[in-house]
Amino acid sequence: MESTYRFAALLLAAAVSVAGEAGGQPPSLEVRATEDVAAGTLPGRDIAVAWSTDKQEEALTARQLLKEAGSRLFPEEFSAEIEMVQHKPGQEDFLSRMLLYKKNKDLVRADYIYPPYQAGQRMLRREGQIWMYLPDTKRTIRMSPKQSLGGSDFNNGDIMRLDYEEDYTPAIAAETDATWVLELRAKNRSVTYDRIRYTVSKEGYQSVKQEFYTLSGKLIKTLEFKNPKNYGGLLRPSLFVMSSNLVEGMYTELTYVRFENGKSLPISEFRPDALSKR
Repeated sequence: MESTYRFAALLLAAAVSVAGEAGGQPPSLEVRATEDVAAGTLPGRDIAVAWSTDKQEEALTARQLLKEAGSRLFPEEFSAEIEMVQHKPGQEDFLSRMLLYKKNKDLVRADYIYPPYQAGQRMLRREGQIWMYLPDTKRTIRMSPKQSLGGSDFNNGDIMRLDYEEDYTPAIAAETDATWVLELRAKNRSVTYDRIRYTVSKEGYQSVKQEFYTLSGKLIKTLEFKNPKNYGGLLRPSLFVMSSNLVEGMYTELTYVRFENGKSLPISEFRPDALSKR
């Protein structure tokens, strides 16, 4: 067993040493560690530390990319007016409008203002839960993030759960000269999607596309980010297009008519009992 450890350590040390010499870098901690293993002064189980280093660095990079892209797409605090148009084969287009507010990481509120029969309906995300106030019944009920948002191709979670850092574990799946592709895997089954492939541009960490998959690996929807605009120094897309991969010709366009970075409602408005007060 000792000879096996010694042989593996020497192979690893040689590989890392060659890579270091090619890049003009001094021997790394991993090289010194494996030399110690070969000399019998370090337990053989510590070889795993050296093998895992690259994976740890990759995971940190993926998390940083996810944070950079997410902070541009949905900054910590903003207010916006959005217009949503549903396109379904054989049906007339359906238009709705709402006001969207975000404060801190977990607080998100959406107030319907059009059409008239939906005006007054309000949604809230707080502490991981989504609530909806229905003025007709004067009741506030809990909603699932996986439910369709007003019959559109967007789900409640697409609008109300905006922090992928908390809900998904990222890894870099692919890279080109222009983009990174992140693979996001859900930390639990309560989130909207089990797996997401997220394409991010290397130019300003701009979001390009998200593809949503089931646990079995079936592609169900694709979200494209278009028409970037500068909102007070924040460059972000103004048009989100969510297309169904299950029904041909069905998609929903979500346009940011107005976006104000750094401005939101008072924190007292992000409570379930506050939804019925306006």
